[in-house]
Amino acid sequence: MRLTWKDARATLFVAAAVVFYALWLTGTIAAATRVADRCGDPRDRARADLQLIANDRRADAVALARRMVRDNPEDYVGWVAVYRLTGSRAAFQRARELNPRGVQR
Repeated sequence: MRLTWKDARATLFVAAAVVFYALWLTGTIAAATRVADRCGDPRDRARADLQLIANDRRADAVALARRMVRDNPEDYVGWVAVYRLTGSRAAFQRARELNPRGVQR
């Protein structure tokens, strides 16, 4: 079997697309991690959490949500994130205690 110029070009295009996607995905995850490290506002961390979830990094998202709760235990946003990611009833109850009107099922 002989490889034509068209086949070589198509192979090169696919390889470049794979490399671009890998770099984009790594950059996105790295950016979410930087936001979590540098920003103290739970809402910024919640956005980073959503980015991690969108990139199939659920374990990292759960760890970030737990970190939000540890760093800001009096902010309901972290508790809602823990509840949504883990289904923890205790997290839901705590979020509801902190913001009864804003936290619904």
